[in-house]
Amino acid sequence: MNRRHFLTLSALGLGAAALTARATLARRQFESRPPRIVTTKTSAYLIGKVEPVLSGKIGEVAPAPLGRHALVVQELRPEPTPENREVIGEEKLWLYDGLRRTTKLLYRLQDNPTTSVQSRMEGITWFPEAKKAVLQQVSGPTASADRLQMTSTLSLVDIDRGSVRGLVAPTPNRLILQPLAGVASLLCMEFDPKRMGLTRRLCFLSPEGAFTPLATVGEKGNVAASALSADRKSVIFVEIVLTRVEGQVKPQRQNHWYAVRLSDAQVTPLNEKPLDATPFPKETEPNLPLKLIASAAKLSADGGRSATTIALWLEAREPGEEKKYLRGLVTAEASRPYLLPDLSAVLYTHDDSLYATSIASLDRVAFEKLQRELTMNRAKQVGLGMMMYAQDYDENLPHDPSNVGEAVMPYLKDAAMLADFVYTYKGPTAFGKIEKPNEAVLGHIPSPGGRAVVYADGHVKWEPSNPGK
Repeated sequence: MNRRHFLTLSALGLGAAALTARATLARRQFESRPPRIVTTKTSAYLIGKVEPVLSGKIGEVAPAPLGRHALVVQELRPEPTPENREVIGEEKLWLYDGLRRTTKLLYRLQDNPTTSVQSRMEGITWFPEAKKAVLQQVSGPTASADRLQMTSTLSLVDIDRGSVRGLVAPTPNRLILQPLAGVASLLCMEFDPKRMGLTRRLCFLSPEGAFTPLATVGEKGNVAASALSADRKSVIFVEIVLTRVEGQVKPQRQNHWYAVRLSDAQVTPLNEKPLDATPFPKETEPNLPLKLIASAAKLSADGGRSATTIALWLEAREPGEEKKYLRGLVTAEASRPYLLPDLSAVLYTHDDSLYATSIASLDRVAFEKLQRELTMNRAKQVGLGMMMYAQDYDENLPHDPSNVGEAVMPYLKDAAMLADFVYTYKGPTAFGKIEKPNEAVLGHIPSPGGRAVVYADGHVKWEPSNPGK
């Protein structure tokens, strides 16, 4: 679709504009136009405006398991052509700060044009309980597809120091890194490039960058981490051994158990799985009050053209009393979305670029107080606009209820003042025939916790949704 065309997302209600992520700017943004909001029983989240972060081909985006940071890989290489397939360029590792809304260059990985060696960042693994991660990179001839010619190296990324330093692994083979819930270190499983599979050799890597010696677990089966010991000093591994038995279709399975000490990778065989061990969860998704929802949407452009895209929403896992604010639109077009665990921002890619939408969180009580005040101000502007309209039309209110917004709009500073205004008046339009203008309701603007009611004489009154509270 041509970007020069003005796109609207009528089906998804793009009339609500954005707030910035900083709570200090919330009032200014509220006063200008209605925000996009998601509320839970205790908090309110204001979805800010979309801002570009990085352009170019975006590789891995890895949010930290805790906090406001994300590591982003940016590839800067020309597209290969039939005449030149050995493209030379570089990749950059960036640190994005969701709270400060800044990016910082941490590391550059450049190809070697002399030897035609290309280097790539292939994986980022965060330590579960530290502001550190491990960056894995591979290098090899650009014209070769043989993985055996690729060399692998690891680097430790320290967020607090803003540094990247190389690590000396205990094996020349590639290590597959795995974070384990409740374990500060990373599990490192050796990968055999010849058989294209994991070996039974493993070690642990601490957040300080120290490897334990390599240890061999089991004798002939596949090995996997199963649980954490009760004293949290060892990881319980299971070796799965499958034996073919004559006359049986399915192989016979045997589980062998081992405890591997985190400090030095010492292996202790076990008779059975310890009953007091804590199993590792299959999914480590953080339990956040918000979640990202992607759904199909239809974009329409001038000239009647339309296209289907993927819209991105923020939705409350535990909705508040106002169902209207259960979800809020982040953007009309997105792919590969990421929600930072501290709820400071949403990251997503689109058209080979990275974008961010900030989130400002407020206490529910403070938010409703602010929302009530600013909704009342908007309602007063609507009431004043009604009075100004009546003065210009012989003391008559708008005749067509379906056209009230268009009629009053010229008398308002901003058309957004009419957003969510519900016109309910069904009485006589001439002021002279309204018996009690101070009691005749023209309409209202809903808001979390209640609504601002506009009366025929122009005054406004707050009406709580739950008067007993």
